[in-house]
Amino acid sequence: MEKQRNYGIDLARAVAITLVLAVHSFLYNGYYNEPLEGIGMAVSTILRMAFISAVPLFLILTGYLCVGRKWSKSYYRKLLPVLLTYLLAAAACLAFRILWLKEDISLLGMIRRVLDFSAAPYGWYVEMYIGLFLLMPFLNLVWNALEEQGKKVLLITLLVMTALPPLVNLYQQILPDWWTGIYPLTYYALGAWLREHPVTAKRRWLLLGWIAAAAAAGMVQYAVQQHFFPGQP
Repeated sequence: MEKQRNYGIDLARAVAITLVLAVHSFLYNGYYNEPLEGIGMAVSTILRMAFISAVPLFLILTGYLCVGRKWSKSYYRKLLPVLLTYLLAAAACLAFRILWLKEDISLLGMIRRVLDFSAAPYGWYVEMYIGLFLLMPFLNLVWNALEEQGKKVLLITLLVMTALPPLVNLYQQILPDWWTGIYPLTYYALGAWLREHPVTAKRRWLLLGWIAAAAAAGMVQYAVQQHFFPGQP
């Protein structure tokens, strides 16, 4: 029987791609060079908080779609298209730097940039995805071996470890934040949880919830900036 295409997943991907383009536009519209003052900057801060959910959405989709993957000898072949895409992008970016921007980059320098994923802008995402890809089958073993309560506790633990410190330490170190770097695992687990526990709310309420969360986070950042660092970008 032919599998039915899940257009909801396609829509989520399209939204994530749009959000990526939207959040990167803030690098060129002067937002990061202006102090957070006035209604315009408050609205911009809220929009940025909404757009910045692009990468988390991709990671949640990965957990949702890949929680059933198992390890096999042929598993690593699926990584080849990602590596080839990165190498092509890296080659194009290095060629642009050397031929157009006239940067003096040695052969050793080019190799180093390719290996540390700095050859192409946003190569960090490819670097992160490769690590997540290598761990997926083993993460899935742990996830699928847990009972319902264990999965819930694991997800809550990951959320506390990765989401609470940035919220509390917005402009001053209060909680230890070493483990915040494992946020890809948190979003992956969240996607796996949503696979097993689909959200049944109507779309308009989900959209309003997302807007409300972005507005709340944006206003918190704006208020803290105004209180601790008035007049600074």
